[in-house]
Amino acid sequence: EEISYNTKTFDIYYEIKNDHKNQVLGDGEASSIAIAIKNKGVVAYNNPNAIKDYLEKYDLRCITSEDIFNELFKKGIISKKELKDFLEK
Repeated sequence: EEISYNTKTFDIYYEIKNDHKNQVLGDGEASSIAIAIKNKGVVAYNNPNAIKDYLEKYDLRCITSEDIFNELFKKGIISKKELKDFLEK
């Protein structure tokens, strides 16, 4: 999804990118957070602590790769071995 200038999504993106506490997030991460906020969606990010302030401020849910793989295992989409192989990486 494209973020257009002069939109609320752009304003959020700009806020994140110019937050002096933000020393971790690149353009892609900031964009995905802004789009998740706009769409009332979920952020997929493997370091939720790095974006904790944004998760709390915008009441966002964050899932990690591990969360996704665990859910795939619970639903029988991947095997226990595949899950174990992933988690050992």
